Amino acid sequence: TFAQTSNSTSTSSGYLQYANVTQQVGLGISSNLQYVAPGASLQFTAPAGYYFDSQHVIQPGTPVNPGDTVSFYASVTNVVSNGDPYTPSLVTLGTVVPTGAILSDSNLDGDTCIIPAYKTGLTTAVISLLVSQIQAKSNFGLTYDQVNQVWANIPPGSINTSTNWVLKFTYVDGVYNIEYRVVNYVFASAGETNFYFDPKANVYDSATGLSITDSIKILKINSQPNSSSPLGTDVVWEIYNTVQQSDGYVDPTQVLVTFPTTQMTGVPDNPDLYTTVANTATSRSSLYFQYKHNSPARSRIDPTPVNLLDLYILTSAYTSSSPVWRQPGQPRRARESRATHSCSPAPPHSWPPSNLEPTNNSFS
Repeated sequence: TFAQTSNSTSTSSGYLQYANVTQQVGLGISSNLQYVAPGASLQFTAPAGYYFDSQHVIQPGTPVNPGDTVSFYASVTNVVSNGDPYTPSLVTLGTVVPTGAILSDSNLDGDTCIIPAYKTGLTTAVISLLVSQIQAKSNFGLTYDQVNQVWANIPPGSINTSTNWVLKFTYVDGVYNIEYRVVNYVFASAGETNFYFDPKANVYDSATGLSITDSIKILKINSQPNSSSPLGTDVVWEIYNTVQQSDGYVDPTQVLVTFPTTQMTGVPDNPDLYTTVANTATSRSSLYFQYKHNSPARSRIDPTPVNLLDLYILTSAYTSSSPVWRQPGQPRRARESRATHSCSPAPPHSWPPSNLEPTNNSFS
């Protein structure tokens, strides 16, 4: 369980404990707690018969309100080493985690509740192998050893039959062609929705001073995969790019989406977003969703069929006089002037009134 020692509105610090005994985490630990390091994701679950409210406070019963959940992920932003004399194994997380939260998945299984950080550095031995293979103009590859958290070389004799390469280097006519594997998440609308997204435009929220992006919210009224029960909570994806066909055509009915990363840059807030909606299937259709587009300050969206080119202001005296002029029994000459100035009704006695400047009004 987690024992909180301090917190703010968006972070928590504390210790992982078992039977009230603080556990060591990080390098040199033989258990899965060795993977508790900056960049890792930890899944916390409420005790049986309890749930977390929207503020991650443990409550008795079952989730009932928006934001309530039985489990959530927290990104590890910092870990104090085990050799520290003051706060060894102190863990800082990118969201509020209360005391009593259990490090486990929603089934109270602790084996899959830690997603290790993805290391980007190469060991000296691997770098030496790469250099020698490049000098020999050989084909080779790189794979990632998740258990040991290191990159491993795939030698020339194995790369052609390898199925676990992440990067593949093929030497052709004096240059290397580099292939890499990636998972893309595409959201598409088969109906009337067209998505407008400019990946080069930066949009800022004036209230927070932070950049914001377009989003797709899969509504909680959708059913769970292979079930008639509702999702129970909205699932939000961020749009990060358009879908471009081989001929350069940008398809407005599709966009590329990714996980929100509000806790730590590059670390998903919830790595289970896709399986929450589609389980292990490669796709799912007929979803109710909400598309949110954020327009830059320099752009204006006009929801009407025409654009209003000019504006003019009426004085309070003119506004009061107009209804009187429109009453039956007014002189014919005054009523004829109304037809002459179709865009600006004439006052009861004269035009223009002394307290109103005439304007040039036009609509298109």
